[in-house]
Amino acid sequence: MKKKILVVDDERLVRWAMEQTLNREGYKVITAESGEIVAEIIKEDRDFDLVISDIKLPGIDGWEVFELVRKAMPESRMIAITAEDISVSSDALTDKGISCFIKKPFYMEQITETVGNILNKKK
Repeated sequence: MKKKILVVDDERLVRWAMEQTLNREGYKVITAESGEIVAEIIKEDRDFDLVISDIKLPGIDGWEVFELVRKAMPESRMIAITAEDISVSSDALTDKGISCFIKKPFYMEQITETVGNILNKKK
């Protein structure tokens, strides 16, 4: 069965590029442009193996998205992405349930490699 990934970013091109790339890698990808949409999606579907979210989103931000995901789908893995300069320790990310942090701009190879590493790790 295909692993399912939720990609959350308010930039349409970023969502599209990640969706195309991850689909080619064999994943089923659902996208959302806001935290509000994520809240609606996870009311209906709590079967995501991985959530990749930008931290800076209008309205419900990425940190809140991760909190929603953690409550609704505690087994899901999470990747944070952002163009902002933020200083968060790896312990703080782990405490929030986030597997790793990727700084924008990034190469799609970084995404596919990171996703593969996270989803193929034994829990």
